[in-house]
Amino acid sequence: MTNKTAVVLGAGGLVGLGYHVGTIRALEEVGFDSRVADLIIGTSAGSIIGAYLRRGISMEDLWVSTFGPEGEGIPNVLFPTFHTPLAGIRHGIGSAFVLLQSVGKFSLPPIPKRMQEMFPGGVVQMGSGASRLERDLGSKWPDEKLWLVSQDLRSGKRVVIGKDPISEMSLHRAVRASAAIPGIYPPVKCGDMSLVDGGASSTTHMDLAIQKGIKRIIVIAPMAYDPAKPPAGPSKVLRSWPMKMLMKELALAKKAGIETHLFLPNAQMARIQGINLMRADVMIPMAEAAYQEATKYLATIDLGSMPAA
Repeated sequence: MTNKTAVVLGAGGLVGLGYHVGTIRALEEVGFDSRVADLIIGTSAGSIIGAYLRRGISMEDLWVSTFGPEGEGIPNVLFPTFHTPLAGIRHGIGSAFVLLQSVGKFSLPPIPKRMQEMFPGGVVQMGSGASRLERDLGSKWPDEKLWLVSQDLRSGKRVVIGKDPISEMSLHRAVRASAAIPGIYPPVKCGDMSLVDGGASSTTHMDLAIQKGIKRIIVIAPMAYDPAKPPAGPSKVLRSWPMKMLMKELALAKKAGIETHLFLPNAQMARIQGINLMRADVMIPMAEAAYQEATKYLATIDLGSMPAA
């Protein structure tokens, strides 16, 4: 199976986590075990799911441990980083800088440490969510290929943790770096780099799999949409840029003769998602809708089975 199948897991916030869980559960039911894919590429929410898969945890197990009768529920991932109005203003200024820097990708000289302390980036922390990631994922990287996409705030360059030669970083911390939404969460330090969410340049980074010489790519992209059943209004606007980037990557894959399968939200699922992708209350209906749609699609194709992990 060398260089045969890659699973690309895109960004999408808490709602995206639900979309991933539902879709991958459907894949598991037809015998396609994402845990043993030759390569898993995760961005933001996708990095969390990818790391759980490489730890040998199925989406059924993750669902039960989170939402089952004795599950832990959704951990707090929006814990404020400040407690006074003045601190809120300072964090707001720092967060605005991080957001503009990540989108603009300007190469800047090092920001003085004093300035960083006065205007820290990030208005919330992962709170108990970070503790759960550390407990569930641990520090050791899996032997199988897992690439988690982030971006260096200072240089604007893409950083693929698990592939690029960077300072050693624990698995749970790498996940946090890939999911550090600019302007929302604080950047994650790694040597001279300040790492933020890889979704700042693409929500999927499918091109990494193409460069690897993969023969088949399974893409789950919660922030894009199904062009056959597109959403309307603000929902479509929110997804226009992720969709544009995905279509560019898809064109590259087709040119390279790579078999691709896309799992994209349709208009109904986009309505469930809404425009606030950090809403924990829609994770369950999102997962259920994604499972149903993926099941319908999988009934029309034959991915073949992958051996159990």
